[in-house]
Amino acid sequence: MEAAVIVVEVECSVCRRSGWELKVVAASAALLCLALAAGLLGWEVYAWLALGSLVLSMLVLLPGGIREVREGVFSVGLLAALASVSAVALGYYGEGAAVALLYVVAEWLEAYAYGRAEASVMELAEEAPRVARVLRGGGAEAVRVEDVRVGEVVLVKPGEVAPLDGVVVEGYTAVGEALLTGEAC
Repeated sequence: MEAAVIVVEVECSVCRRSGWELKVVAASAALLCLALAAGLLGWEVYAWLALGSLVLSMLVLLPGGIREVREGVFSVGLLAALASVSAVALGYYGEGAAVALLYVVAEWLEAYAYGRAEASVMELAEEAPRVARVLRGGGAEAVRVEDVRVGEVVLVKPGEVAPLDGVVVEGYTAVGEALLTGEAC
């Protein structure tokens, strides 16, 4: 019998983003930087550059927001979109563009961190032992980890990875936690 495979539905919509969206976000950031520079120089083109940045950010932000509204879910992304549009309506073009852009960039960073954490957990799961030596009938018997019952005593030899959570009941040891904490060995 194989170990169970758990499938987790990803809540973060940005995790499914495509490559074109990254290019749109980069273009939005470039336009916003140009808008800020134009604003500092007193150029009238400031507002148009900021609006261009906002439109590009909204191309990435709005599809998820519209889907959430249809599903009856109101999230921070929807609030960011409303804040951006409100800022522009009040004449704060750069601020509206910045809110939308910063939210989209934050989603990308969240997705990146999520992906790294998921990869670390998967790596940790792959390194976990599949078999434990359980003390039964006066000897050590190799048993699949899934078949070890609560209360049984597991033998872990020096240098081995503990196959299950537990408490040391006899002897003494030092446990390496580098796999769990991410410390260098």
